[in-house]
Amino acid sequence: IHKASFANDGLYGPGASWVSNSPYSWIKLDLGKTTRINTVSFGRDRLGQLNDRDPGQFVIAVALSDDIYANGNSSDDDREYKQVYSSKQNGFNGFISGAETVTAQFNSIDARFVKITFANAGAAVDEVEVSMVKSSSTFNPTRAPRDGKPTGTSTHVPTSTPLPTNSPTPIPTNT
Repeated sequence: IHKASFANDGLYGPGASWVSNSPYSWIKLDLGKTTRINTVSFGRDRLGQLNDRDPGQFVIAVALSDDIYANGNSSDDDREYKQVYSSKQNGFNGFISGAETVTAQFNSIDARFVKITFANAGAAVDEVEVSMVKSSSTFNPTRAPRDGKPTGTSTHVPTSTPLPTNSPTPIPTNT
């Protein structure tokens, strides 16, 4: 059950998660077209049912092209992908609790493919979300800009994710 395709299927929870087979396993997402992004979020089990299989340290890299985009193939990734985020460099300890969400923010960049490499074997991810989030007052760079150089990155790790609620659907009375 824990297929790579489950990491971005729109579903939350342990039954819809990806689990890595070995240390430094990775998942790739194809955004379908070149898109401007600056945020990647994921959780272990955002429904709060399980509290195991932490991701450990992770690295996010992006690419505009991937000549062999396939499960298990990373033969040209060192030339195609550019690292945009390292959790270790941003102070993440590698542990999340229950329904918490890991949110990694970095300088905005154009990307078609996103690759996340997880340090821990058995790391579980219930859903990866990639987006462009406007800067807010909560985004604090790790260093000040110097001479027009890009600012540092920061992460808001972890945060509580609200649990989904059951929304009653009216049942027609006259059918």
